[in-house]
Amino acid sequence: MKIDRSLKKYIKGIKKNKKIFEEMEISVKNACTEEEKCDLAKKAGGFASYWFSGHFASSVIENELLKISQNHTLGSLEADYEKHTFLHVMSLAYNYGGHTRVVERWIEQSPANEKHSLIFTGYDKQGELPEQLESSVKEKHGNIYKIAPDKSYIEKGLELRKIASSFEHIILHVHMDDVIPILAFGNKEFKRPVIFYNHADHRFWFGVSISDITAQIQDNLSEVRNKKRGITKAVLLGIPANKQTCTKLEISKTEARKKLNLPEDKKIILTYGNENKFKPFDNFDFLNFVIPVLKTDKNTICIGIGPNPQISPSWTEYQKQFKNQLIRKDSVQFEELLTYIIASDVILDSYPEGGGTGMIDAITYSRPLLSTCQLTDYLYKSDAYCKNKKILIKKLKALLSSEELRTRNIKSCQKAFNECGSYEIWQKNLKYLYDTCPQKHSIKNFEPQYILCNQDLFSFAQLRIKNKKKRIKINLLGIKISFKIKED
Repeated sequence: MKIDRSLKKYIKGIKKNKKIFEEMEISVKNACTEEEKCDLAKKAGGFASYWFSGHFASSVIENELLKISQNHTLGSLEADYEKHTFLHVMSLAYNYGGHTRVVERWIEQSPANEKHSLIFTGYDKQGELPEQLESSVKEKHGNIYKIAPDKSYIEKGLELRKIASSFEHIILHVHMDDVIPILAFGNKEFKRPVIFYNHADHRFWFGVSISDITAQIQDNLSEVRNKKRGITKAVLLGIPANKQTCTKLEISKTEARKKLNLPEDKKIILTYGNENKFKPFDNFDFLNFVIPVLKTDKNTICIGIGPNPQISPSWTEYQKQFKNQLIRKDSVQFEELLTYIIASDVILDSYPEGGGTGMIDAITYSRPLLSTCQLTDYLYKSDAYCKNKKILIKKLKALLSSEELRTRNIKSCQKAFNECGSYEIWQKNLKYLYDTCPQKHSIKNFEPQYILCNQDLFSFAQLRIKNKKKRIKINLLGIKISFKIKED
């Protein structure tokens, strides 16, 4: 795969992480006890999923975990299972972010005759669950299970295996470093099919060996991802849209601006997202898109919801120069965010890290949209996608000056979304996933390829800048490895 010239300088750093991870793989193989192997495997998975080594899967570590799983049987698992039952497996759940929202919507939008339950592999017994998630399970007449945190890895795996055996389908939404599912489903005595929802498509994760089918959130670059993981059976599912979003707020642009005390005679650019999505590095800075526009058009303002001046100091610097044109706000409640979307003329995706899921609301409310995000099909396949800064600035200026182009952009985004991620498409893809999923569980041999791509280097570069003053410390069977992230 051709590497972008501006990212080549990061190859040395990512290969350094590769060497560390491969040493961690060896430490897992050489560990003396099964619990020690599991603990080191989890640490290795955490390292690879966060520090970007170019590895997207590890047959070495998964094979070690499979051996442990095969050493421990329950003896007599129930052969019968209840029809139309689904067990969603999560490591943890959160009140924020898209990960938990996916599980909520999956359950909420499933047919009434299905029973959906939930089990956590890493939740403290006293921990509170997000209210909407708990409500979703209750409405589908399901149960919520929490495996006790003080149990051993093997005990947790066996408990998950026993509970899961009575369900028709198992769906994994687990964290990238979670080893419990392999311990649970890596034994031939377990018969029920396992679906892996690939929510961390751009990162390393465990679970290829025990996944009967992988549900992809996007199609773009999936061939590369599959080669880097060794996946042989995958289907496109996508991200479930919120069916209720379009009915939550019905006000006009004029009413929205009055409510927010925004000028009616200005063109408004809006961006929003988690503060970390705006963390600049090298020349990758969101404000590089809008400052050229603000300089040439004094009638345009840009509102950023989420950027943190401590993380993105350029916002403070430019706000001094463009006092009435550049506005920054901290996070707002969802309804207020929707009001800002309605009040805007053009929505810009967050950058350097895109917020593809959050852009669904912009499309729902028929707002023109621009993004450099390649990881979401409905953006990549629409007029919203911009290959580089030059193209984005050109499109942004054109959209601000032409109602016709804004209408064309909206139609393109809605068409792509309806083809890739609408509620109806999600239901169709979900049915195809269930129909395609094998009826019986099996354990897979897989051999991932080591292929460096632009996304590896881009993600590594972002992380390096965010943590350039931090020191990585790893303990491999008593051998301490420590190095500081610094400029190349």
